[in-house]
Amino acid sequence: MVKTSTILTFLILSTAQSQIDKEKKDFCNSLIIKQARESGFRSLNFSEKIQYHLDLRKCENKIFVKSVRKEVNDSQLASDSEKAKTFTGKSSSFAYCIILFITYLTLN
Repeated sequence: MVKTSTILTFLILSTAQSQIDKEKKDFCNSLIIKQARESGFRSLNFSEKIQYHLDLRKCENKIFVKSVRKEVNDSQLASDSEKAKTFTGKSSSFAYCIILFITYLTLN
C-alpha cells in the first residue's frame, strides 16, 4: 500500500512539474530564433524551420514576433541579393553557351 501511494505521488508530482516547466518556457527567446536572427533563415535545417515558425506562433509578444520576422526576412533578402549578383556554376556556363549559339545563328 505504501509503495503504490509513493509511486502515485511521484507520478502526480512529476507530471505537475513538467506542466509548470512547459508554461515557463519562453518561446520568444528560443535558441532557434536566436540562430535565425544571427545567421539567417536559410542556415536552419528543415526541422529547425518548422520549430522556428512554431516558436514564433507560441510567442505571446506579437510586436516582437513582427520585428523578428521583418529582421530575419530583410537580412535574408539582403544576403540573397548579394549572392544573386554573381552568375557562376554549371547553369551560368550553359547559359553563356546558349547565348553565344543564338548570337551565332542570328548573325549568320
